[in-house]
This record gives sequence, structure tokens and C-alpha cells, in this order.
Amino acid sequence: MKINLNAIPRIWKPKATRYIELLARAFKETGVTNPAVCAYACASICHESSWNPKIENMHDSAARTAWSGKGLAQVTLESNYRKITELTGINFMTNPNLMFIPYYSLRAKAAHFVIHGMVPLIEQGQFEAAAGIYNAGKPDYRSNYTKNVANSTLEWLAVFSATTMSAISNHSSSYGYTKPPTPTYRPSTNSNPLPRYTPTPRRASGPPRYNTPSHYNAPPQYTPAPRSRYTYAKTPRNKPPVLNQPPRYTPPSNSPVYTPPKPTKTRSKSKTYFVQRGDSLYSIASRFGISLRTLLSNNRQITNSNNIHVGDMINIPR
Repeated sequence: MKINLNAIPRIWKPKATRYIELLARAFKETGVTNPAVCAYACASICHESSWNPKIENMHDSAARTAWSGKGLAQVTLESNYRKITELTGINFMTNPNLMFIPYYSLRAKAAHFVIHGMVPLIEQGQFEAAAGIYNAGKPDYRSNYTKNVANSTLEWLAVFSATTMSAISNHSSSYGYTKPPTPTYRPSTNSNPLPRYTPTPRRASGPPRYNTPSHYNAPPQYTPAPRSRYTYAKTPRNKPPVLNQPPRYTPPSNSPVYTPPKPTKTRSKSKTYFVQRGDSLYSIASRFGISLRTLLSNNRQITNSNNIHVGDMINIPR
């Protein structure tokens, strides 16, 4: 079997290159040597695990069990694990995590194709029928998965053999997977082709020319009107107009000028007294001839009339 790594689809080249030769070896040891089966296996791996050997399917019926889809094989159900163990001799029943190892996973995938009778269908070019068996157990089952796998198989055929495409073409025509012929360009045989458009050359100066019949009178060229002999003052732009305001008032020269009066110094209406030893508010009020209520109204700082100290300042009203 010839393997052409340069023919791998560009989108899968970084991931699939390391597993292609291992896939061909695993399928050969299982007894499958047809290049079309290897191409189909690559197409199914693209749409199932995306060439990730550590992936596990957690959305199918066997999810969260020991028999879930694992690795590159994506085989489910305990019965399939038991049949693959009997065919390959690899004990997947005791250690299902062997599916995460690429070599054992590819051996299990090849055995799964043999157990379910998919190899004859793939060799006949019935890729979508084989995908229906793999996905739902029915060769007549159709879905987007079966169509995508069938179309991707044709892209992978060139990786394993250059002659596989011609061998499969006889069978694939009945399933609608033949590659349409590449259209070839043929020049027109019309002896009277349409004339090519040639733009009218523009003149360097002067009025424009009119490509019209001779009986059409073109409009005269615009000529500006002559300037008037009258001149007008230019109005400044972006400035508001000046309104006619009344003149400012100016008093007559012989009228007296008002001069404000000079401020007069006013004497303070209170006298300052400092408390001495033996004084009380009553004695101070009696000394200056005022009542105790008047003294307290002029000394708001005194909160307790019975509690004054020597040296406190008291305002004595006059």
C-alpha cells in the first residue's frame, strides 16, 4: 500500500500525519489491506474524534460507563468491546482505557469494521451505507454524518493509493459521489463579435465636445455676467449686526458732583471690665448702675451666672 502524506487534506495535516502509517499497520495486522477501507477510516476519525486520541464521548447512550466511545475508535456498548476482544486478542473488557492508546484504538476500529460487515460495502464504494451501519446499525440510514463521511472518503483516497480512485469510480457512480468533470474554456466561434468600447479622448483645454449627431444643438457655454460699476462695502462674515443704541448719559459740566459722606468713627457702646477677687455679677451690675438681666444679655458667653472667675472679661453696656 502506497502512502502519500502530501495528499492529506490541509485542515487535518498537522494532526493526522503522525497516525497515518500507524493506521495502515494496525489495519494490516487485523487483516484489512484495502486502501479504500483505510481512507474511510480516516474520514470517520475526522468527524468523530478530530484525530484526538484522548477524547471521550460523553453524549451517547453509553456515556459515563466503561463502554463509552474513547480515542480514535469511538466504539461503544459492552457487546462491541467483547467481540473486538475476541477478534484482536487485546483484552479491552478488563482494561477499556486501552482505547486511549492510538495503536490499540486503531486495531479496535479495524475489528469493528470487520465484525459489522462494513468492509465489503466500502470496497464497493458504498461509503454512505457503511456509515449508516457504523452510526445506527442500518445500511439505509442517512444523516448529515453519513454524507460528510462519504464525501470526505474521496479526499482521503489519494493518501493511500493513486489507483484507488479509478477502482472505486465504477461503484460510486450509483451513489452520487463521482467528481464532476472540470469545465474547460472554449473561445466563441461568433464571426461578428461586438466592437470594443473606445472612449473619446479628452481635450487638453477648451469646452467639452459632445458625441451627438450634427443636428443636435449643444447648450452654449456659461459666461458670467459683467461686473457692475457700483461697488458695495463688504459685510464681515460671522459677526452679528450692530444695533442702534442710545448715547450714553453725560451730566452737564455745571451740575454738582455727588460725593459720598466720609465715614464717622462711632464710639463703642460697651465697656470692658475684668472680674476681680470678690466680684459677682450682681455686684458688678450694681456698680455700673444696670440690671442683672441687661448685663447677662450683653455677655452671652456666660452660661452660669454663679460661676465666674478672676480675669474673665465682661462687657458693660453704656
